Amino acid sequence: MVYAEDLSRNGTLLNRYPMGRGNGSFLLTHGDLLHVSPAISIRFNSATYVRDDCFSDIQIQEIEVY
Repeated sequence: MVYAEDLSRNGTLLNRYPMGRGNGSFLLTHGDLLHVSPAISIRFNSATYVRDDCFSDIQIQEIEVY
């Protein structure tokens, strides 16, 4: 599992949703897009398939936030 956390002063968007500094980390899923600046975006691509049924209820709620 890979998580992302906004530690910047300018803000970071996850799939165009503002993460907000100090709001903790966000669980990334295949295809998520992090916008770290107007000119820089990072797409998360999972190297292996992860079954959807392996996530806990809390992790499923985190995924559905955005």
